[in-house]
Amino acid sequence: MVNAVVDHGFDVRYEDLSPVEARLRAEQDFYWFCVEVMGYPDLYPPLHRDRLCRFLQEFIHPDQTKAVGTLEIARGHFKSTIASISWPIWLLMRDQNLRIYLCSAKLDSAVKMLRELKTHLVLNDRLKTIAPDVFYADPKKESDLWHADAINVRRTRENKVPSITAGGVDASVVSQHYHLHIHDDLVIKETARSD
Repeated sequence: MVNAVVDHGFDVRYEDLSPVEARLRAEQDFYWFCVEVMGYPDLYPPLHRDRLCRFLQEFIHPDQTKAVGTLEIARGHFKSTIASISWPIWLLMRDQNLRIYLCSAKLDSAVKMLRELKTHLVLNDRLKTIAPDVFYADPKKESDLWHADAINVRRTRENKVPSITAGGVDASVVSQHYHLHIHDDLVIKETARSD
């Protein structure tokens, strides 16, 4: 069986652009970034472009106080792939000094999401080509912080809080000031019946 090719409606593809042009396009269009830079060609435009990516792209800027939003999509529809993996990378590409807390019901789940995100930072050449000022060529060797639960990208300002931190709902983040908290899959069997 052959999978159908999705027509994303793009007027230009990554291959047709210089790195500077691709960076500009990626910064302006989160859906284009997800497909062309992050490499998720199976996204479905009516759901992912028109709903999910548009919601995240238009989300209140993380520097504004009390930016709150809820995104609910059925399991298996790329919610975590887009909102917890691609979106933090896209946000950091646009502002490398952001501090993001990636939270799940259990620490190990958040660490798994961060592991996938880190794989992009290590292996995704398109990402490193269009934003070498943000993403290291070899982050495992070059980054000053590259742990299972916390990483740093290139920054223009020093900060004790990592670029991205993975944590569980029971983690203490005292004196850690994040621009954005991304809570993904907070309800699991163990927490569904808790106070």
